[in-house]
Amino acid sequence: MRKLIENPTPGDPAPATRSGTRNNAKVFGLNNMVTSYVTNDLGTKQQVVVNVADPNSLLFPGYVARTVKNGTVRTYGEGLALEQSLPVGPRVGNWWYWQRQMEQIVEECSCEN
Repeated sequence: MRKLIENPTPGDPAPATRSGTRNNAKVFGLNNMVTSYVTNDLGTKQQVVVNVADPNSLLFPGYVARTVKNGTVRTYGEGLALEQSLPVGPRVGNWWYWQRQMEQIVEECSCEN
């Protein structure tokens, strides 16, 4: 979770905070301004990192939430931008953008036996 807080978006972000931190979550080199928060899940009380798209963002309105539970890292998100409703683009974009970063974070946190 510490790595997710320190790296709430791909690229070179500032850490997520409770009051929110502005970050540029670039998508294929295009600016995509978000505010990155650390909050707690109301049901489990576990920490959650949430990126909320700013009104001038490419993917407004929308959000991405990331959690860690029992050693499993998950990414959730929703949005209403036209780009997110296309049949193929969002899948490729999500893999390219979020999954690749998540794989790097998991690799950095993994222990060798």
